[in-house]
Amino acid sequence: MRILVVEDEKRLAGTLADLLHRQGYTVDVSNDGVSGLDNALSGIYDLVVLDVMLPGMDGFELLRRLRGEGKTTPVLMLTARSGVADRVQGLDCGADYYLTKPFESEELLACVRLLLRRAGGEMRVDDTLRFEDLALEPGTFQLSCGERTVRLSRREYDLMESLMRSGRQILTKEQLLVKVWGYDSDAEDNNVEVYISFLRRKLTHLHSRVKIRTQHRLREGQEFPHEVGLFLSYPPEDVKGFIDNKAENFKCAGLWKVYGDEKRARELFARYKRCTDIYCALWRAGSSIEQLAVPV
Repeated sequence: MRILVVEDEKRLAGTLADLLHRQGYTVDVSNDGVSGLDNALSGIYDLVVLDVMLPGMDGFELLRRLRGEGKTTPVLMLTARSGVADRVQGLDCGADYYLTKPFESEELLACVRLLLRRAGGEMRVDDTLRFEDLALEPGTFQLSCGERTVRLSRREYDLMESLMRSGRQILTKEQLLVKVWGYDSDAEDNNVEVYISFLRRKLTHLHSRVKIRTQHRLREGQEFPHEVGLFLSYPPEDVKGFIDNKAENFKCAGLWKVYGDEKRARELFARYKRCTDIYCALWRAGSSIEQLAVPV
C-alpha cells in the first residue's frame, strides 16, 4: 500500500513517514501544497494524509481541486485547528476523516486502517493478500505457496504487491516505476526488469503456477518486425519483397502482399476464402468450436 503524506513541518513529516513505514506501508512525502496536489493527482496512492496549513496552497484548496478532478483517493486531514467550523469545512471539501493535532500514534494508525478498509476491502496491513496459489504477508514481507515460503526485499514486496493487486491487468513499466519507485526516483526501465527477474526466480523456487509475463510493444517510430510473416507461413519471397520494397510495388494483395508467384498466391487466397465460407456456414448451423477445431 502506498501513502502520500503532505506536511510542511519536516520533522513531523519524517515522524509520520517512519511510523507508517514500520507498519509496512510505502510512503512518499510532499512539503507544500502544489507538489502535494501534483502527486495526489497521479492516482498511485491508496491514501493521502493531508495537513491544512501548507505553503503554496492550503489543504482545503488542495482537497477541493483533487475532488474536482474526480479523484476518490481517501484523505485523512491533520490540523491544529480544533473548531467545529474547520472540521466541517474539511469534510465539506471531501475529507474522509479529520484528526486534530496533537494525536496519538495508535489513533492515527487506526484512522489509516479504517480509511483503507473502506476504500477496498483487503487493505489492512495485517491482512494476507492472495492471488491464485500465492499468499503475500504485508507484516513480514513473506511470499508463500503451499508449504514453501520466501522472504522478499522491500522493493520486491512493493512490486509483487502491485502485480498481485492488478490481477490479470497489464501494467506498463512506466506504471510500475511510478508506483514502486516513486515520481522523484532516478530508476529506469531496467530496474523493473531486474526486479521482475528476481521475482520470477522466487516464483520458480515456490513451485507456483503464477507466471509473470512480459509483453513487448513497439516504441514510437519503431517498425513492426515483418519477419513474423515467416511464422504465419507466408511465402519467404513475399516477406522479403515486402521488407525490401517497404510495402510498395506489390503484384496483388489478399491475406498478404504478393511479390513472388502471383498465380499461386491467388489460388491460395481463393482456397482460404472457400474454407472460411464453409466454416462460417457450419458455425451458423450450430457446430461448436471443438467440432470445428482441426488437430495439429
